[in-house]
Amino acid sequence: MTTKTIISTAVSAILVLFISVQFCTAQNSDNSPENKNCYVMKDGKMFCMMDGRTTMPMEKDVTLTDGTKCMMNGDCMMKNGKIQKLKNGEYIDASGKVCKSDKMKKSESNSPKK
Repeated sequence: MTTKTIISTAVSAILVLFISVQFCTAQNSDNSPENKNCYVMKDGKMFCMMDGRTTMPMEKDVTLTDGTKCMMNGDCMMKNGKIQKLKNGEYIDASGKVCKSDKMKKSESNSPKK
């Protein structure tokens, strides 16, 4: 084999590896707390969630990495001073992003209309 062929093969292998890693990462980053460490409102109470598992009720107010203050009653004071109250099924991640669990969205869409 020539040096040119070896280099070409190595570059191709690295490119395939890079694309594979990007694809796997994209598939695992969905909009659900199952892949995050966050705080979730469940049955009117705030819980800590680690690696997709609800671990324990919040015992004290916390300040997230972006400066958002999250209180035990579900009020979250964003870094801009705005207060947002989490509803059941909503969660806030360490970056201060508030979202609704995909599982909650699915169960609401399957519930009978009144």
